[in-house]
Amino acid sequence: MIARVFIPLPFDVWISAGQEYAAHRYRDAGYEITIHPLQKVGGTKRDTTPDELTIDGSPAVCASGLKIDFKKASFNRGETAKLDPPEELISRTVNSFIGRLRYLLRAPHLQPIDLYKTNWQVFYYNDDETKLEEQEGLRTGYRTQTMQFSMAYAVATPDTWTKLHELGPGYELPLWAKLLLDGQYQAPHIGPIIVLSMTALEVFISGMLDGLARAKKVSPDFWKWLIYRQGQYLQEPSNEDRFDALLKFLVGHSLKEEKGLWTSFKQLKEARNSVVHSGTALIGKRARIKVDLQKALELSAEAWKITEKIGEWSPEELHWPAFAPPSRVQAKQTIFRRQTSSTPERTTAKAVGESKKQG
Repeated sequence: MIARVFIPLPFDVWISAGQEYAAHRYRDAGYEITIHPLQKVGGTKRDTTPDELTIDGSPAVCASGLKIDFKKASFNRGETAKLDPPEELISRTVNSFIGRLRYLLRAPHLQPIDLYKTNWQVFYYNDDETKLEEQEGLRTGYRTQTMQFSMAYAVATPDTWTKLHELGPGYELPLWAKLLLDGQYQAPHIGPIIVLSMTALEVFISGMLDGLARAKKVSPDFWKWLIYRQGQYLQEPSNEDRFDALLKFLVGHSLKEEKGLWTSFKQLKEARNSVVHSGTALIGKRARIKVDLQKALELSAEAWKITEKIGEWSPEELHWPAFAPPSRVQAKQTIFRRQTSSTPERTTAKAVGESKKQG
């Protein structure tokens, strides 16, 4: 029996017109899996899709439909049963294909997909690809319709408006603040959030310590010798030294005094190092825990708090404009759900929402 999955990919893939593309088979989790050549997808053309495209001077067609067959002796097709093949296996199969295609084409915009944010369908067939006879209580197919939306909004109060113009048109945002904002904008990509947020803290503390040393009239030659060891990286103060001993020497406070912020700093550094060396954000010494999107955004938000706390300890001439966003914001969005078919195939609608706020 065959379970045929069809997924319209959320990006364009062009293939050479009139050329042969072979199907490829392999086994996984007890299923024989066949990846079929990409197919054209009907419907409205994307605004970003070219009217025409050639490959090495020959015509090409846009084919972004991914068809995958899962084959085994029989499937659990009960109306109340979990989908067979499992969604986890479908997701792994689809994203393995996308990942390999992304690498071979060097196409960074080919991103993994989330089945809960994508329209896709499964239909069951006999081994000879003929349709199954309808039987009460058994599904002949499964179809999802996903309504995905993203809410991104900024909140400007009268106070924000006044302070905006107090900054003046020539105001330059600190580099560390740009990095933090850029990092948070990378959601849902965890690695870039972590790397940019930790880099922002490194840029922040480096500039802040230099400013504090000048304010305290520390000998420039001594400070240069202490901080910059002319390429001898291992002899330079570590990030922990900068946020602890050096900070305490210059302002009388160490970030260690704020246990929550110190823990966040250590976790952010650990996650960054893990991303750089293994490609995955992990924290924890004994039980290694994978950082999810929520945790990554929490650590990035903690980085803002770290800069604010050190700003409180610093002399006024080193302060930068800092404004608190509104403490309470509520937003409403109406979402409609409906079934799109009354056919024997089971039809579901899933709504996925994301909210981003800047204030």
